[in-house]
Amino acid sequence: MHAEDRILGVVFETTVRLLVPLFQRPYVWKQENNWEPLWVAIKTVADRRLVGNNIRPYFLGAIVLEQLKTETGEVDARRVIDGQQRLTTLQLAIAAIRDICKVKNSGNYHEGFKRLSENFVPSRKTPESIFKVWPTNVDREHFRRTMTVASIEALEEQYDVKAGTNNFGHLIPNCYKYFHNRILEWLDEGESESLDDRLDILFNSIRQDLVLVVVDLGDGDDPQLIFETLNALGTPLLPADLVKNFLFHWAERQGAQTADLYEQIWRPFDDDVSYWRQEIRQGRLKRHRIDLFLAHYLTLLRKDVVSMTYLFGEFREYFTDGNDVSAEDHIRQLRSYAEVYHGFDKYSEDSREGLFFYRLEALDTSMAIPVLLETLRKPESDEDKDLFLDYLESYLVRRAVCCLTYKNYNRIFVDMIKHLSSTSFSSSELLTFLLARKGESAEWPTDDQFRKAFCGYQIYKRMKQSRTRMVLEAIERVMHDGKSEDISIREKLTIEHIMPQEWQPNWPLPDDATLEDEMKRDEMLHHFGNLTLVTGKLNPSLSNAPWTEKKATLMEYSALAMNRKLQFATQWNENTITDRNEEMFKLTLKIWPRPSSAIVGDVEYEGPSKE
Repeated sequence: MHAEDRILGVVFETTVRLLVPLFQRPYVWKQENNWEPLWVAIKTVADRRLVGNNIRPYFLGAIVLEQLKTETGEVDARRVIDGQQRLTTLQLAIAAIRDICKVKNSGNYHEGFKRLSENFVPSRKTPESIFKVWPTNVDREHFRRTMTVASIEALEEQYDVKAGTNNFGHLIPNCYKYFHNRILEWLDEGESESLDDRLDILFNSIRQDLVLVVVDLGDGDDPQLIFETLNALGTPLLPADLVKNFLFHWAERQGAQTADLYEQIWRPFDDDVSYWRQEIRQGRLKRHRIDLFLAHYLTLLRKDVVSMTYLFGEFREYFTDGNDVSAEDHIRQLRSYAEVYHGFDKYSEDSREGLFFYRLEALDTSMAIPVLLETLRKPESDEDKDLFLDYLESYLVRRAVCCLTYKNYNRIFVDMIKHLSSTSFSSSELLTFLLARKGESAEWPTDDQFRKAFCGYQIYKRMKQSRTRMVLEAIERVMHDGKSEDISIREKLTIEHIMPQEWQPNWPLPDDATLEDEMKRDEMLHHFGNLTLVTGKLNPSLSNAPWTEKKATLMEYSALAMNRKLQFATQWNENTITDRNEEMFKLTLKIWPRPSSAIVGDVEYEGPSKE
């Protein structure tokens, strides 16, 4: 390994191709954290020359390059191990200045900046060798278009956007436009200097005062190790970026056709940035979706809990620790599970899967995802798949209503994966596993336990509103018996207390009521039997109105079956709430049943006692 400080003129005026491997991440630098600091560096060195201050180098950080073998007559090439974001941005900034010089008829400086952005003797075999930097596959067309348009007006025409826009729909042309704007502003600041004077200062500042530490790797150096060590120099890499680089590096060493492998298998991850790199809340933290997928995928493969903090390290350890699957096969397998994962968001809301994932989101239980990756990838049958989802949903919802802890779910689902992997990912084996769980941290609540919680808990206070709303929506759904219209809920309804929390003004107790009666009423307010769903606009109008008015309003405006049924209640009190609790509970047994036994081989297995 050889490291040396080199001015930008030495790096870019040499006839060389700096090639970004296809398995590195796309261009991700953005204005606030990346472009602006680089512009500050350029402006700082230019202003120093402008006022005649002591000229000193401005270090832009390090890049790591690996020598590539090239045929005679081809342009000398280096692989960019680290620094692709910085090099790409510098080229876009230089191209913006070059094009400004052309528009302003500053021929000498146009040629000078052209030498910093183009190779003058490109190869006939590879026309793209005209570019000093050649980014990863997914960015190449945007880079080519941006680097060759020659004016901001031509770029706007290329992307069919309005004149003056700063957003072309991709970071590469956006970056070019950002530097184009900043450079024009700086050039226009000149009072005593001519345009050529300021261009001369800018040219020499960029060429001589900006310095990179260039690390050239030797034959014995490990590019992958260097890449992992230095990735924090720029925008932090996602664990998924490290996994991608690691797998393609190994695939290349194993002789795979990595270019074809990338185009056929991996490219959708880089193309669909809005999906895979979207930040998703998981508990109190936000994670990128592709990292969450990798954690679920690795949990399934390892059959063990995976740490998000050490995701890449655990992935690398799994791959290298006695795993005889080739890198290419692993990339293909990973992609097949990714398609299953992406499909979770594509199910119709009326399908069994779509309904399951909607309820799973309300339960905020992502630990089930690894099991579902395998179950929905190759289900035993559609009927068995639906039954599998029924059992799993019943297990999770019953535990949620019983307010049982989630703390042990990571281990429960890992044990579930181990059991199903050793048998089959079938509903019968899932049922066997769930019935065998014992204790509050793992048990599947029996009907008696479920009823005690559903009818006896102040559920509005004890359970998250998202979960309470989901249970009420499920009850509403099952109340449609085919005789009435099947109405889909298209908006997020709010939870309404039928007897209001401020009941004293319009819902008086009998004159002979005791303090105990008052306390009982306060306690019953928050039971399922006193809760319903209404629109956000209807909720305030109901407020603390007496029962007769509230019932009339619900009959006039609500189309929900659970609200229409309230018309038969002549009064609303603690007894009415108790009766409605029981009615609603009977419906939940239809939605979330719990068989008491399962057939294991030829033997009937009895679940834990209901007591």
